[in-house]
Amino acid sequence: MIMSDDLEGRRWDALEALRTRLAAMDWTRLTPGRRHILEAFLRVATSGGYSSVTMRSLSRAVNLQPASLYSHFPGGRDEVVSEALRWNDYQHSSAIVTAVEATTTAAQYWDALVRVYAERQLTLLENDMFDLIVASDRIGNFLPDATRSSIRDIFQVQVGCGVAAAQDMGYTGDLVMAVRLVFSVLDRIHTWAEWDGRAETVPDIVEAAVRSARALLATHARAADGSQLPS
Repeated sequence: MIMSDDLEGRRWDALEALRTRLAAMDWTRLTPGRRHILEAFLRVATSGGYSSVTMRSLSRAVNLQPASLYSHFPGGRDEVVSEALRWNDYQHSSAIVTAVEATTTAAQYWDALVRVYAERQLTLLENDMFDLIVASDRIGNFLPDATRSSIRDIFQVQVGCGVAAAQDMGYTGDLVMAVRLVFSVLDRIHTWAEWDGRAETVPDIVEAAVRSARALLATHARAADGSQLPS
């Protein structure tokens, strides 16, 4: 529950749209066994490469016989890939919901969105593999249409949360482009942060991401009166 008198604003509608999108992702069949397999897929792909992941290598990673793996996912590797990507998307979006719903002001909402996005992208290496698979699909077109559409749709809703927060802060202009630019920088956090893997260095990197996101927003958007708002 949002404990604030500041309940007006586009950002809360955007948050509700994200909640609705998550509720539509049916995980009623996600048993603990299936979840273990889905979470193992991106870990295995991260360590050995996407193309190296077979049902046999995945079965070894989760300590199951290949036949047992097929009992969970009759569609084989393609089904595992699709469901693993959807599950990663669900977890990422759920973390966004948890982060922003506790805020009161538009600025806090924006910063919380950037902060959780940056921290997960930095500390969860499987998110890099998710991005690599999605980027490769833009060239190879190998994912099922339904999976591709799901990934695209939920990303657009995430972008909508950023756009709505920017609007509530008083920004106008091409906010979709501005937010997509911010997310692109966050997706490449390992490129510019050169994280050493130590937990104690995470907060400084994440706060650098928050400052950079504010600066990017201020650079590529404008205030309602046509001027640029300070970052």
